[in-house]
Amino acid sequence: MARRMHGRDAMVFLVFGHTAEAPPLRIGPLPSFRISGACIQDHRGEALAKHNGARWVVQGRDFYRMDCEGPVTVKLEGTEAAAHQLGPFAHFSLFNGTAYASRDVFAHYSEHENAWFLHGNETRCEGLLIQPV
Repeated sequence: MARRMHGRDAMVFLVFGHTAEAPPLRIGPLPSFRISGACIQDHRGEALAKHNGARWVVQGRDFYRMDCEGPVTVKLEGTEAAAHQLGPFAHFSLFNGTAYASRDVFAHYSEHENAWFLHGNETRCEGLLIQPV
């Protein structure tokens, strides 16, 4: 879902979807969200969704994916590269344990290590902070 504002008033919406038979679940507007390990948190740190190894569980419902329209930036957390902000990206999504930015593979989640690894260079981070531009 696209945002209508830009700059410091920009907000994002998270859209969780699973199958064609059931309607998606839309959460927002949010000023930012964080993916910390296998958990999606709102800007206050409250859990919105948890990955159970196969699906995202939100409000007692299972979803295969989460989509967020951009533009957004992604900041790595819990790594030496944490000062770096990547993007902007036109779209950000999660499908199972893979994050996509502008529809390209961005990072993979390792349940064993409870960490995200950037695609291509394997930079390890504990979390991803997604903010609207």
